[in-house]
Amino acid sequence: MQKLNLQGKIEQIHLHEGIYYVDFVLPAIDDYSKPIPILLSTPRKIGAPGDELDVEVVISSYYRVFDKKDGTKGRDYKTRFEVI
Repeated sequence: MQKLNLQGKIEQIHLHEGIYYVDFVLPAIDDYSKPIPILLSTPRKIGAPGDELDVEVVISSYYRVFDKKDGTKGRDYKTRFEVI
């Protein structure tokens, strides 16, 4: 797992089974780029929609294998950002 500090803005917060899922938007890196939306998870409330904040996260990932229409196997990768 890798730790990282992120700066961004909370768009929405969803609570599901005791875990907060936060739609978090990172700023665009330049005038020609779009902001980067990511999903954070945390056991505690970290703010409200519209709040801009710095968070420390642990990055992890996983994938699932699925059958493609052509008979081959594909992988669907997911990255998780967990607030610490």
